[in-house]
Amino acid sequence: MHPKFYGKEVRCIRAHFFRLRRTLQKKGAYGAVKKIGSHEKRAVNNYLHVYAKRIVEEAFRTNSVMVVGKLKGIRMRGGGKGRVFQRRLSSFPFYRFVEYLNYKAAWLGVKVIEVSEAWASQTCHNCGCKGFGFGGYFYCSGCGHEYNADYNGVCNILKRGIGQALSQGLLRPGTVHQNPVG
Repeated sequence: MHPKFYGKEVRCIRAHFFRLRRTLQKKGAYGAVKKIGSHEKRAVNNYLHVYAKRIVEEAFRTNSVMVVGKLKGIRMRGGGKGRVFQRRLSSFPFYRFVEYLNYKAAWLGVKVIEVSEAWASQTCHNCGCKGFGFGGYFYCSGCGHEYNADYNGVCNILKRGIGQALSQGLLRPGTVHQNPVG
């Protein structure tokens, strides 16, 4: 499994426009600040559309079911991690991206399953034991494995999605191929 992590470009766009707005506000150019707002929104929406299209087309090409985590309360999870992290977390358009995925998937007839993300990043996808994270890595106290924290969380969400897809009859037992995209 080779996960693909998307979103770096959106973070770069948001950071660029944040710095630009801060500079313009210090100079008192509030008209220019208002003008660049639409540029940022269009650039971010373009990337969201491009990535959603790529993911849905890959799912269609491989006859796959897409699994996404329920994002309710995601902005509340970053508390206590600093102002810069909170700004980055709050500025990513999670809901809009999932909406793009849903409508593009419906257009091509690809099934999308939403699953709970509860404890996904704190449980080892290999053995199911509770572990701990540090510096972007997940360490399992049960089996001793070490993973990228995002990869571990995505694998747990994928397992839950496979279970739901099997119970809903969207997949047949024995036909499951796991390819996480985070």
